[in-house]
Amino acid sequence: MSESFKIILIILAMLVIFLLFEIQHLLQSQKFLQLKKENVANMLREIEELKKELNIKEMTLTNVSEELNKTNLYLNLKEIELEKLKVGNRYELQNLFYEDVKSFMEESIQECDSSNCIVNRAKENGIRCGYVQVYTTREKYYPLIRFDTLDRGTIYFNSLSSDPVELSSFEPIKNILVIW
Repeated sequence: MSESFKIILIILAMLVIFLLFEIQHLLQSQKFLQLKKENVANMLREIEELKKELNIKEMTLTNVSEELNKTNLYLNLKEIELEKLKVGNRYELQNLFYEDVKSFMEESIQECDSSNCIVNRAKENGIRCGYVQVYTTREKYYPLIRFDTLDRGTIYFNSLSSDPVELSSFEPIKNILVIW
């Protein structure tokens, strides 16, 4: 065998060995790529499961948020109720003696310019009273303030003076509206 033929055989053998290594490397790369594809597929499945969990959590958060809003609304109503209690819109308004009511009305006439103002002032002071409208058969109405006194019973006052008024002093009464 000639020297050049030996060299060609050696080169061919080396080339075959190199190709075998490359084939082995490609096979390993293919296995590695297949493992990566499987990992990506697993990750995609996990992402889908996480999306489902996230949707459930979002729905739960929405429900909790709605409940929180309802609770805050209820709390705001209770705070308003508390403020009303603090400023005199009490549930435990009291009836007074006639002389105390008379004094209250004398003071209120000085400070107030309407029946509504007097009624609100009474509530602020813990006094039970009501706004009254007396309607007569002649289609007139008269605004009055009503108190239930401890010693004289029900007393009506003209909303423009501190003098008590008797219902019988009005023309024939058609209707009476009392707002407590």
